[in-house]
Parts: sequence; structure tokens; C-alpha cells
Amino acid sequence: MTASPDPILQFFLSTFYKKTTDPTSDYYLPKLVQQQSNPVVEPYVIDGGWPDLKVGPQAVTGAQMICAGTSPPSKTSFGIPADGAIPILNLASISGVSFPQAIPFQLVGISNMLADPPLVTDGDNISASATLGTIGSWPIKSFQIQGNFSIDQRCCQSDDGTTCLIGTQYAPHGEGTFIATFAKAKATAQASATVSPDGSTLVVTVNQLSFAADPADLSVAVVIYSIGDPTWRDTYSKTAQQIFEDKGTKQSMIGQISDTLNSPNIRSSFQAVINNALRGLFG
Repeated sequence: MTASPDPILQFFLSTFYKKTTDPTSDYYLPKLVQQQSNPVVEPYVIDGGWPDLKVGPQAVTGAQMICAGTSPPSKTSFGIPADGAIPILNLASISGVSFPQAIPFQLVGISNMLADPPLVTDGDNISASATLGTIGSWPIKSFQIQGNFSIDQRCCQSDDGTTCLIGTQYAPHGEGTFIATFAKAKATAQASATVSPDGSTLVVTVNQLSFAADPADLSVAVVIYSIGDPTWRDTYSKTAQQIFEDKGTKQSMIGQISDTLNSPNIRSSFQAVINNALRGLFG
């Protein structure tokens, strides 16, 4: 049987919600998030990278284009993916960034966060969600992933389009930058709350943070910088963008964001934001 919500808890949450959604308040949620410093979450620099990101079916076409475009000149053979290999996509260029245009691997726009009314789901358990990237008056307009990437592909020469010729394998490699922008997305916190015996204070523990978005609301801009020839660099960039734009690749990126937001660092940061605001509001 589901426990009835504590009326004191509901009062705390209702007051907190009104303040966090009021742009004139010192407790406006975007302000609180932007001011957070341990760790800094606007922007949030991701530690390490996302290696061997799962890519979608579009990668098959991308593999064919990469191999054909980098194939050594020949009148009798052409480049194909070796043994059906698909591109390996590493975000943050796991092997090391060698091009001068490298940018930090980071989440930008977490502070553009409009809270929904929190729900008490069972006694002292709380579900609180917020929409990202929809506050038009906030200086940071959208929620983005920014960073570097590398794409590696195994290829070979073939004269029949199916079988690799012996000793003809080669491995094209490209590095560049990407910016993935969400038109909208949703972050949700599952938390528990403890009201002091005298009903004067509330302490919230954030147990889980999750992230959800429709792949259709994610657009990606990609530029390859590591290839000297401008014509092939443009072709490789377009191919890389096709791989990023695939629904399966996007879903994998969304899953990685959810894992990142649920890291202990970010959970503790949002927990501090909430509890500091509660102490400021209620003493």
C-alpha cells in the first residue's frame, strides 16, 4: 500500500518549486545550477571519453564511403570494408587529439533547466523532473554535447566487391570536432526526503539522475580536421555526420549522457544545490 505524502514535506516542496521557477528569485534553478562550483556543472567537463560508441545502421553506408574514398588508385580493384567492419566512433578522441582545433569534451546548457512540479511518489520519496534547453530568456540557449571525436575504419582492396585481396588491408583514421544540440530533453531526479522531528527543516538525498530525449530532437554538426586534402576532408566530414545522425548512434549518446549525469559528482552537486536552497529558504 502506498504511503500518504507528509503534508509538511508537500509544503516544503511546493514553496521550493515556486521559488526555483521564479526568474526574479535568488533561488531560480538556472541561477543555482550555474553558480555551482564543486564540481562546476556549467559547463560540465566530462572526465575521460566515450570509447567505441555504439553506432547505428547508417554506419554500414559510412564504412563503404570511407573505404571507397580512401582506396589506393587502381584500375582493377576498389576499397570495401574489411570483413564487413563498421566505423569505430570514439568521442573525445580516446587515442589522443593531434589537431589544433581540439575543444573540451563537455556538457553545456545544464543550467537551462525549467523544473516541473515535484511529485511525492511514496511517503518520503520524490520524483523531480526538469526540461532542458527551452528557457528562451536564459543566456545559454540549448543543451549540447561538445567535444572531439575519432573515426577508425578497417578497409581492403577488392575486385569483386565482396572478397578482400590478400595483403591489401588499410585503416583510414579521421579526427575532428562535433557539437550535438538538443531541441529539448528531460532530466529526472529520484530522491528521498527527511523532515526533522520538529518539522522545521528538510534534507533531500538524490539517489538517481536520469536523462531522456527523442533522437529526432538531436542535431549534430561535425567537422573533420585531421585530413589534409580539402575535397576528401569535406567528404569524410559528411560521412561522419551521417554516422552521428543515425538514430542508433543518437540513442547511444543519450544513454551515455544519462550515465554521466548519474555519476556521483553530478548527483552530489545537485543534492548540494537543493539542500543549500532549502536551508536558505527555511533556515
